[in-house]
Amino acid sequence: MSEPVEPSVYGQAVDGLIRGIRARLTPALTEELRTLGLDLTRPLLPLYPQKTWFAVLHAAARHGWPGVGEDQALFELGRAVFHGFSLTMVGRAILKMLVLLGPRRSLGRLRASFRTADTYTESTLVERSPTEHEVWLNQPTFNPNYVRGILMGMLEVTRAGSPQVTVLGRDERGVTYLVRWS
Repeated sequence: MSEPVEPSVYGQAVDGLIRGIRARLTPALTEELRTLGLDLTRPLLPLYPQKTWFAVLHAAARHGWPGVGEDQALFELGRAVFHGFSLTMVGRAILKMLVLLGPRRSLGRLRASFRTADTYTESTLVERSPTEHEVWLNQPTFNPNYVRGILMGMLEVTRAGSPQVTVLGRDERGVTYLVRWS
């Protein structure tokens, strides 16, 4: 019987983070990332444990958006990571596909898109109307504002008019978001 796979994030997602916050990288943040297991002076690893990833995200949000609350900092970080990921080789291909698909069909490919970044994300989608969807993701232990930022970044690149992403609910299994646009 095979061992269960530890939830992990691929190096290309970490590359997206670095590209997304490059202008906000300070010596203090770089040092904190090193102590958390992300040494920017060395080549990226193929995989990083989810626990390390979450710690790195918290540090990047705290350093990158000082003076705002944790929720807003993580939202902005999510947007930055989405845009940074779109600068990677894998991300460029996904971005082209998302632009062609538009917001509605892109949401339908959400699980596949997240799985290019990690080994653990599951999602469901409920269409309320052509421009309003409920998205459920199995990330109950992390601040949902980070994913709100990622979803907002996706809506922005798909040219969704007046995009909005709100948290509808959260339980021990995951978070439900309301995603809408005009």
